[in-house]
Amino acid sequence: MILQLPGFPDGSMMPRKYTTQGKEVSPEIEWLELPEGTESLVLFMYDVSIPADWLRLGTIDHWIVYNIPPALGGLPEGLPETYELENGARQGTRWGKRTGYMGPDPLTGTHLYVFELYALDKMLDIEPAEATRKSLTAAMEGCVLDKAVYAGKYKKYRLE
Repeated sequence: MILQLPGFPDGSMMPRKYTTQGKEVSPEIEWLELPEGTESLVLFMYDVSIPADWLRLGTIDHWIVYNIPPALGGLPEGLPETYELENGARQGTRWGKRTGYMGPDPLTGTHLYVFELYALDKMLDIEPAEATRKSLTAAMEGCVLDKAVYAGKYKKYRLE
């Protein structure tokens, strides 16, 4: 299984348009070579570079999308901040108890943002308001067929 984000190479700096210093639009997502039997996909994006004094928060989830129809082949850039998407997927509840994409906004230094895509052998029966990364991960137990990972970095720039 392959996860791609055409907007930037894996492990590189994310373009400003995907961040709070830009338009804060969700990036385009593409997937290839899904395992046989894939019924749905789950996408998580989270910040793994939380400063030690923030660790009580755990990771900060920036985007949760689940029950993504595998036949789509990807998600377009700039998805709306709604629970239900036109393509049949659902967006869960991320950090701040909000839905939709939240762009990178590191307080200090360069942060690493991880995108994880899971292929599942079933759809998940969880209401979007209850669909956190924790609840979805628990519901996914035993039905993950494969996983792909991609990463981007971002450091705030002083705007002039």
